[in-house]
Amino acid sequence: MARGVPGAKGAVFQLKVTLKDARPAIWRRLLVPADIPLDKLHFVLNEAVGWTCSHLHSFTLRDRTFGDPRSDAGTASRPVQ
Repeated sequence: MARGVPGAKGAVFQLKVTLKDARPAIWRRLLVPADIPLDKLHFVLNEAVGWTCSHLHSFTLRDRTFGDPRSDAGTASRPVQ
């Protein structure tokens, strides 16, 4: 889920991040700049969940997945750059 006005100066997106297959559900709501690059979002996510950059994860936008190719996201991943 993303809310904001893309392209607006100073725009902020509200993201709801949910960990797949976790019971009970584990999720975080993040507020990030609309123009944040994926490599920076990677660090924001790690901080929010309390990880130390050692957990495999990926980002999916429509039909494209970005992340570590070793991730078990179920699809081929493009490296986050």
